[in-house]
Amino acid sequence: MLLLTLPALSQDKTSVLNKYSPSIAVIVSDAVPVGYGFFVTNNILVTTINTIGRFKNAQVLLNNGKYYDILGYTASDIDYDLVLLKINYDSASPVILNSLNPVIGQKVFLVNKTNENLLELVDATLQDIKDFGYVKLLSVQAADQIKICGMPVFALSGNVIGMSVMPIVDNPGINFSIPAEKIEKLLASQDELKKLILLMPLYEDIKTRSVTNGDKSVAVKEFLDQGLLRYKNRDYKGAIEKYNMVIRISPNDADAMVFRGQAKYMLMQYNDAMEDFNKAIILQPEFAEAYDLRGLCKAELGDIDGACDDWWQSFEKGYNPAFKLLENFCDLEKMK
Repeated sequence: MLLLTLPALSQDKTSVLNKYSPSIAVIVSDAVPVGYGFFVTNNILVTTINTIGRFKNAQVLLNNGKYYDILGYTASDIDYDLVLLKINYDSASPVILNSLNPVIGQKVFLVNKTNENLLELVDATLQDIKDFGYVKLLSVQAADQIKICGMPVFALSGNVIGMSVMPIVDNPGINFSIPAEKIEKLLASQDELKKLILLMPLYEDIKTRSVTNGDKSVAVKEFLDQGLLRYKNRDYKGAIEKYNMVIRISPNDADAMVFRGQAKYMLMQYNDAMEDFNKAIILQPEFAEAYDLRGLCKAELGDIDGACDDWWQSFEKGYNPAFKLLENFCDLEKMK
């Protein structure tokens, strides 16, 4: 079990950890530690759905040595694997979230455990903001890859810029965290208290990210089919949810990017849709339909010249329906 006491640290680290270690909690189910989280209000703890989603009941262990019941959850975000848990305790010490745009190159502290199971802070540097298609994560460089999630990532000031997640690339020293902005948005979207058991379907969906390669193609097809059915039934938001699942499992699936972009287009989210078509074209430069659809977005946004260029490329790459748009909206002589 993680002991919330302090090993010897440099003064800066000691100051930060002395102040905020009471904000960090061990999550326990049936007397077994299952993960970690930290308080963002006096009675709300943030952690991952993957940590808590398979349990019907659980407790938290605070650094005062006492256990408190988890009453349920007030908000969740399946895309970012986040959940807010309400605790039967209203005097916790919350961290201070800093959702301002993180500065590439800034020094930060990651939370790790020593061999004696004590908390320690590790020097690290914010290296990049990585776009994985469905989420954007902070990429943090440290001496080693820290295989622990649900911990705060501290700026030198002690403010929290993110929450650590398990490594998602096999690269020593590269760590990832969910931006604090996403936690703040979740706090703003809280609803009535729900029972933990209702997290189980979300947990099962998230578990799909870890399926073996042999199972991935089956899962991708299943989510694609579900998305296409929802799109056909004009449930565009529901379709986007299913395409998000595909992109979680297979981040380089250009078809899913285009399908998701189509659904966003139908919701008049033209800039977001165009982002998906851009990514699909980067993945597959000969994807003729992606050019056609990106042209539609550009036309809706008032860029007729850009739209005509895309429709011409689409037609040249073999998508004949694009020619009708060229005839109706573009100067064909000029295009030739």
